Amino acid sequence: MIKIVLDALIPGDSKLDMPPASLIDFKAYENKYGIHEIVIKFLFELAKVSNYEYFKNFDELDNNQKMKGLIQIHCLLIYK
Repeated sequence: MIKIVLDALIPGDSKLDMPPASLIDFKAYENKYGIHEIVIKFLFELAKVSNYEYFKNFDELDNNQKMKGLIQIHCLLIYK
């Protein structure tokens, strides 16, 4: 699901020859910085928000809903 999140943030643009964020080696980044547990918790919370707010899995949301869900998670993490 992390690739879907990455593409929601940076979808890429074929007209500008910009690849989507999912093409980066996020697993290597995750391993290098030891953030596996953080990523798991983030994705778990994002799934909860998606299901609670929209009664859908994150990957089933439209782009607007995905961004709203990501903003909600950001606010939850900042103000926790």
